[in-house]
Amino acid sequence: MATEIHDLLVIPSNKKLYRFQANADGFANPEPLSFFDDNYRNVINIARTGDPTQPRGPAFSVLPNKPDPSTSQICCYLVNSENIRAANPWTTAAWSSEPNPDKITSLQAEPRKRDDEPLDFLVAGPKGDVFRIQAGVAPKALADLELESEVFVQLRNGLVAGSAFCVAANKVLPLVNISSLFPKEQV
Repeated sequence: MATEIHDLLVIPSNKKLYRFQANADGFANPEPLSFFDDNYRNVINIARTGDPTQPRGPAFSVLPNKPDPSTSQICCYLVNSENIRAANPWTTAAWSSEPNPDKITSLQAEPRKRDDEPLDFLVAGPKGDVFRIQAGVAPKALADLELESEVFVQLRNGLVAGSAFCVAANKVLPLVNISSLFPKEQV
């Protein structure tokens, strides 16, 4: 089985795009990419979906190698910190096993109105279905993916975890592609 080597694209908090080129020994030093570099616009268009006042798109994505104009024959991992909330109720709470239970972590979770909303998200499965999961409601497949263009395009562009506007919900929802999270099988 051949070893796969994939570049890593990262958008840190400074909102610039960096490429870490992969090689057999690991990764080279990061190089900032600009508007004039190959694939910059394609990657940014995938990373920053829709209206800037309602940020959404991939937090983590595997940009596939396919003859699709949006990926332009690249294959790499994309980490977009603009769509990741590092400080959240799970990461800011002290561990019960810490020597000092009163210790405050360096992460400070800023309360957000969606924290108090009932659980509501999308899960893409291995057979091409996307399910809406809501607290207290049986999971339901999205009726027509042709109407859910943003969800469909994000998944086709390799989204593993992120968010997309869902027409059926009329709002931006977290989206997870569980097919991308299955461990690789040994052949």
